[in-house]
Amino acid sequence: MDKRRDFAHTGMLRAVLIGVGLCLQVGIPLVAALWFSRYFVYFYVGGCILAGMVMLYIVNADQNPAYKIAWLAPVLLLPVFGSLFYFLYGKIWLSAKERQRLQRLDVQYRRCLRSAAGKAVSVEETALPHCRYLETASGVPPFSAGAATFLASGEKMYQRMLQELAAAQSFIFMEFFIIEEGKMWTPMLQILEEKAASGVDVRIIYDDYGSLFSLPANYRQILAAKGIRCQAYNRFTWRHAFRFNTRDHRKICVVDGRQGFVGGINLADEYINLKKVHDHWHDCGLLLQGPPVAALSGMFLAMWSLISGEIEDFQPYIKAAAQWQGESDGGLYQPYADSPLDGERVGENVYLNLLQRARRYAYISTPFLVIDEELILALTNAAKSGVDVRIITPRTGAWAMLQISRSYYPRLLRDGVKIYEYQPGYIHSKTYVCDDRFAVVGSINMDYRSLYLSHENAVWLADGPAVADIRDDYWDLLRQSRQIHLQDCRHIPGYRRLMQAILRLFAPLA
Repeated sequence: MDKRRDFAHTGMLRAVLIGVGLCLQVGIPLVAALWFSRYFVYFYVGGCILAGMVMLYIVNADQNPAYKIAWLAPVLLLPVFGSLFYFLYGKIWLSAKERQRLQRLDVQYRRCLRSAAGKAVSVEETALPHCRYLETASGVPPFSAGAATFLASGEKMYQRMLQELAAAQSFIFMEFFIIEEGKMWTPMLQILEEKAASGVDVRIIYDDYGSLFSLPANYRQILAAKGIRCQAYNRFTWRHAFRFNTRDHRKICVVDGRQGFVGGINLADEYINLKKVHDHWHDCGLLLQGPPVAALSGMFLAMWSLISGEIEDFQPYIKAAAQWQGESDGGLYQPYADSPLDGERVGENVYLNLLQRARRYAYISTPFLVIDEELILALTNAAKSGVDVRIITPRTGAWAMLQISRSYYPRLLRDGVKIYEYQPGYIHSKTYVCDDRFAVVGSINMDYRSLYLSHENAVWLADGPAVADIRDDYWDLLRQSRQIHLQDCRHIPGYRRLMQAILRLFAPLA
């Protein structure tokens, strides 16, 4: 416990020091403006000109309209400093060298996966548009060989991960948004340390912002001393400003290239209910086996290369997936990644495709419901077309995010979407299931950060037994949830409606 407290204090110290650095970035121009107050008119005119130019840039940028509006508000209210903050946090800056590296990684990733998939897979007509889009946008072909097991809770996913990690013989790749010292991580780290000592190639990626208050700043060195190679995405330092707004929110665990996990859990105690944060925490995951795991290995190595700056040879790790000796379960699988650096909104487009092609039902679970007009229209149009659209969100959670999510309820309910709140506590799983045919399990929330600003991953699957398991689990969650009716939304006090409207304006920046 003392060690965890020390880690939290270390994270707080880093945050404070970085906050001081950011205040200096803003404060120095402010002090200069006050010092030269006699030139205020020139300063003000110059600020208005700058704001006008920034507004033109934002309006013409290839970004989501709601995201643009959220940034136009501070630019209009505070022309100079709003403009400054937009260029610090509202835009992703990549050098020519970084763009070239990304292109090289993408080419290598796609080439390796085409070779891993082997001969072309015959895809049934209704699944074909999904498969074509994912292969074009993310570079992952459909895999008909392989198997998937749905893990209906964070506890089940964790126990299966421990089992597979203990059996590892060649390599282990782990990539998570949050790693926290505690009851969950300690036995896992012990296994990883033992495997590294036995010659297994053990690598870990974590997001430095996500783990700011749970790991010390030198955690990479601590793991290196245990024989574990480690990278931290987007190091949280005083020089982070131009990178701060992109995060690695992915959840990937690959064992020997033949077993691969995706889902919602991070490596912290609340995800398996060893610590109470928002009452009972519900999560889920998916275990992939066989050839589809090649895509997860490729995703991890691409991120590793992006952070380290050195492009590795993917081929030996990709080939390992073909050595799986199990039986295929008849499903079709396409693991995919979504990056904020390539301009392609893969995560959102997969959700839109599922909604637009659903014929009987579309069942969704998400911890956040912070969506743009495109997703609103897709949800409501499906409901108006006779599709049974249902969304489960949490009963509890961070107050601001709950208010933003609930601000969307009235419009969705009026147009026929059914909304439920999970009564035992917090639902963190991110699942889609449609028509007993298609499903998605992964790390992608229905909010702006997941859909536009974070690195994410998920698996699209069709027709395998895991699809029915996801559907059955959803019905079990519905039995534990309370349906929200339009009448419930009409009794919200006026001050709360005002607060929801203000929070929703800036929701894309959260």
